[in-house]
Amino acid sequence: DEVIGYGSKVYLRGLKAAETYNKMRRSDPQVDSALKAVILPIKAATWSIEAEDETTKAFLEEALFKRLNWKEGVLHHLLLAVQYGFEVMEKVYFIDNGQMWYKKLGHRAASTIDTWHVDRETGELGGIRQESVWKGGFYQSIDIPAGSGLKPDPEEAKLKLLHIAIDMEGNNYEGISMLR
Repeated sequence: DEVIGYGSKVYLRGLKAAETYNKMRRSDPQVDSALKAVILPIKAATWSIEAEDETTKAFLEEALFKRLNWKEGVLHHLLLAVQYGFEVMEKVYFIDNGQMWYKKLGHRAASTIDTWHVDRETGELGGIRQESVWKGGFYQSIDIPAGSGLKPDPEEAKLKLLHIAIDMEGNNYEGISMLR
């Protein structure tokens, strides 16, 4: 977590950026209104699936609209990327009648991600370290996927994490917030 200055410009990164963007949204009605002007039309849109065949279309409609809480859950959290520059969700699977489904796409708050595990050879995302509050009021860091802090594995991360970033360049997995 850091604040980096280049000449007269200041760039935020890490936990400090998430904290600052959240304070901006909560304390400045103009910032909140600007975010809502971008986000609310997307949330209000009618969402549908287009696919090359009916089997794929039916599967995706069930996966996103029936089994997952698309508008109030998944879409809401994906749109946090506008505010923070990125969003990370943990994929949790289950098997139903021989078919693998997402049980949930668990939101991992920007304010809890303190490290991006990057594969040194490829530059690909190999995992994250999330700082969470657990019962008893103590902090514990968790690597997702497990072990990615020791050896980042981009293939394992693709199975376990959904990551999106606004205006991502190179391996800047934090992207660029609309509030910058």
